[in-house]
Amino acid sequence: KMKIFIEAMHGMGDVVCMLPMFREIRENWPDSQISVLVQNEGIVDVVRLSGLNIDRIIGINAHQNKFEFLKLLLKLRREKFDLSISAAFTPLLKARLVSGIVGAKIKAGIRFDKKKFASYGDIMKYHFVDAHCLILEQLGIKNHHYSPHLIPDTEDTAKFVDAIDKNRPVIGILIGRADAWKSNRGPKEKIYTKAWGNNEQHIAHIEALIKLILAQ
Repeated sequence: KMKIFIEAMHGMGDVVCMLPMFREIRENWPDSQISVLVQNEGIVDVVRLSGLNIDRIIGINAHQNKFEFLKLLLKLRREKFDLSISAAFTPLLKARLVSGIVGAKIKAGIRFDKKKFASYGDIMKYHFVDAHCLILEQLGIKNHHYSPHLIPDTEDTAKFVDAIDKNRPVIGILIGRADAWKSNRGPKEKIYTKAWGNNEQHIAHIEALIKLILAQ
């Protein structure tokens, strides 16, 4: 069996954005053994409950347990993985360190493409989902299907707006920290203003509710 290691040492929202990539990898290598490394047990549950048939999900806080993290990577090295994949937004040094210690035969990740992604700003042009689409293309998977897209185009937005009953309360839930990074959130004008008009009060209520629910 092909053995695949995926480094997904990011926050919960970011790992959710990696789930489509996990799905594509499973569909393209149905008989492979897939191991995913995440940064805490809560994210282990998210991946496990995704229904994507991941063979093994390992959770460890590398910042609080650096020695244990190194021991884990050395243990994984003995498993002789065929392919290791670094998350798109993992810093280059960390990606090299983890993939180097794990020691897979093939190492994939857009951070390794120095010409196209010379700086972090080059990566920030992409949404987290789209960035992992590029990793799939590195692996020769070009007929991937991401649905729904996280930042909808005009046609997708119209379908979303039509489905909303504006006479009832609408609650939006965003997985993650609800921060202001442009790569993490769809522009207001793409959904909010089309759904409720230019009513900034509605927008403020929705955003306040999301931040209240997700306060950490």
